[in-house]
Amino acid sequence: MLWHFLVWPDWDDVVVLERHDQFIHRVRDATFGSRPVLFSKKAMFGELCSMITFDFFTGVAIGVILFQSALIAPTVLKTLDAESTRIFLRSIWPKFFIVLILLGGPAAVLKLRQDDLSKVEPIMAAFLIILPVLAYVIIPATNRAADREDHPRFRVLHRLSVLSTLALLADYVWLALA
Repeated sequence: MLWHFLVWPDWDDVVVLERHDQFIHRVRDATFGSRPVLFSKKAMFGELCSMITFDFFTGVAIGVILFQSALIAPTVLKTLDAESTRIFLRSIWPKFFIVLILLGGPAAVLKLRQDDLSKVEPIMAAFLIILPVLAYVIIPATNRAADREDHPRFRVLHRLSVLSTLALLADYVWLALA
């Protein structure tokens, strides 16, 4: 992520820090004549740490989703027999969604701590927790439908899980760029 630092050397206790997409707008609004509104280094450091940590959780979550969905699952389906595939996938998917819940919780809190959120961002932050919880909760019903060979129900539940994961991926990307 690109960051801009605007420092007035004669004021050694202040720094104005902004993300690239908000830089010009915020600096213009933060100035009164030629003198900017001052932010303490401590407050700006806290904001910077919060944003960097959010970006870290976001990157890890996106990586986990892409790795699991694009590499692990297709490889397992192509290389293992049906019984081994069933055992492996029933073991790995609950862990996958637990990891996403554990990443989504702190990411949502960090996002909500940021200044100047749009009206949509708190809702999108909540989805970082809601979507993986939904996918995790439907795993037993999906497994039962597969065991009973209830194909229509399995397809609906599996699609719900896949769509939840895709929506979560899109949510992370959108919040990272917002």
